[in-house]
Amino acid sequence: MGAIGGALVGWGSAATSALWGASWGFVGAAVGGAAAGAANAAISGGNIGYGAIIGGIGAGVGYGVGYGAGGGFWGAAAGGLVGGALAGGVGAELTGGDFGQGAWMGAAYGFAAAMAAYGASKAYYSYQRNVAINQAFARSSLDVDIKPGVNDSVTSNKNVRSEMDRAWNESRPGSGLDVNRHEQGGWVTSDANGGLNVQRVPQGISSELTFSSPPRNTVAGFHTHPNTGIGWDPRPSPLDKSFTMWSGVDHYVVSETKIYGIDYRTGNTWDAATR
Repeated sequence: MGAIGGALVGWGSAATSALWGASWGFVGAAVGGAAAGAANAAISGGNIGYGAIIGGIGAGVGYGVGYGAGGGFWGAAAGGLVGGALAGGVGAELTGGDFGQGAWMGAAYGFAAAMAAYGASKAYYSYQRNVAINQAFARSSLDVDIKPGVNDSVTSNKNVRSEMDRAWNESRPGSGLDVNRHEQGGWVTSDANGGLNVQRVPQGISSELTFSSPPRNTVAGFHTHPNTGIGWDPRPSPLDKSFTMWSGVDHYVVSETKIYGIDYRTGNTWDAATR
């Protein structure tokens, strides 16, 4: 397989890490990377078992690096470079090639693949969101019950409220300049006993948070608006409403004094709770 073959494994592991990892997390990235590594090894005449192992490790490491870097564009870039370099270098070394040559080629291929996969996933989610928005607007002419302002089943749940409060505190809220202030959030899921749990997502930046697709049994989502100074609106933004309609579940925005709810069917908001 050599340096080029190793680099191709790096390319495949980076692409699947970005695409499969976005929906199924670390396990999805590793499994997808193993499949891509085996396929590339078979095409280039290498050892399929080696290819699967290297691809899986490279994709898993790439996903971990991307997650640690905060996800989004920079997370995809870092994961593609590191995962591609690891898979390319190890793949080349194990198949008689040069580790350094395989590593830098794998890094280059991995970066390109991760960027392509990142762009494709953004386009796909944008398409899904637009379809959901159009469907929601088509339903908006129907009679839809306005959500109640009290006894909200999500915000009244002690476990969920505790996680919302923790997310708020971790956001470093305030009105002054703080380069480390960022949005936090997560998905609210229902377990087999009807209990509600929270699955957090990687932290965002000052006024942006990237969500993956809702996990199984998701009943709601939430994120914080930690900027409390002049010029910052604590209420749900138009983009928050669009995202909620795309997600297919109600969403909550945690601010300094209130928790706002967004109806996924219409984008209408309500005061879900006070803080």
